[in-house]
Amino acid sequence: MVLLVLSFVLLVASCQALPVADAQGKYASAHVIQPKHMTTDEYVQSVIDFWTEEKFHQAKSPWELYPNIFNSSEIRRQKLDDSHFDKNTPAFAVNPVLGASDWNLKAPAGGYGRPTTGKVFWNLGNNHYGMCSASVIVSDNRDLLVTAAHCIFDPSQGGFLVNHNWVFVPGYIHGQRPYGTFPVRSMTTFNGWTNSNDWNYDIGYVLVFQVNGRHVQDVVGAQGIGFNFGRNELIFSFGYPLNLDGGEVMQYCHALSGGHQAGSGYHGQQLYCDMTGGSSGGPWLQVFNIQSGTGYVTSINSFLLSGQTNTMHGPYFGEDARSLYDSTKT
Repeated sequence: MVLLVLSFVLLVASCQALPVADAQGKYASAHVIQPKHMTTDEYVQSVIDFWTEEKFHQAKSPWELYPNIFNSSEIRRQKLDDSHFDKNTPAFAVNPVLGASDWNLKAPAGGYGRPTTGKVFWNLGNNHYGMCSASVIVSDNRDLLVTAAHCIFDPSQGGFLVNHNWVFVPGYIHGQRPYGTFPVRSMTTFNGWTNSNDWNYDIGYVLVFQVNGRHVQDVVGAQGIGFNFGRNELIFSFGYPLNLDGGEVMQYCHALSGGHQAGSGYHGQQLYCDMTGGSSGGPWLQVFNIQSGTGYVTSINSFLLSGQTNTMHGPYFGEDARSLYDSTKT
């Protein structure tokens, strides 16, 4: 069974930011390398100015550009064995917050979409650009996003995309940036991803710079985040898949999550969803309030399996995801 990765990562080897492990060796991170001749504000503006509507439209999914980059990964079909999970671990959540901006465009994604979800882009070199989805999540620093680890790190090259003009555009729609553009300042994921491409750890946290003195959470608000939540629950998933409106408009799915047939020690869940390439990193929200458009991120869009139509997979946000969040939220 071939794994189909939902976002494209083509790395320019000379620009790779090598991972730095934490003291316990569980996480890896990288910080942007800012040119010495620039102030922070100048650097942030230069990254924002790099992006044009034309470049946004040129960003591709992995299937279109280099579909074989992760085709060596195979997952055997077998029944999920979740016996190792501590079913007595209590759920933990941090509540969502509203931002200063009202949704001043017609809300996409069936009217449920909010600008806490957005599109991310990075420069691949030679006029090639990659794209994914991501979400603002509540944090003390007010600058935190969650996305897929494969949207920020490529294990085949051993480096982060932190120095590739990586940006987050909340509420992106048809090449427009109604709430601004926020360049990355640091990226963090699990060594389980950077060392062994383990899809249980396809979770990435990203800190972005303030822009014009404003934190992204203050501008668009932030979704809550939840850990050790129940399985087989109603999920609303959001993202920018290229198979729907060319990835130019936020889309959504909603269905009950469930066990999967991925096998080989994969402990995530699957969701009936017709989103494909480009939706990687988009949030799975539980306890979703359709009036406010807020809920608790308990997973993200991660991958599809060939031969399984309309079935999205996402990693389970348990204690590992919580400890990684705790290391990045302040």
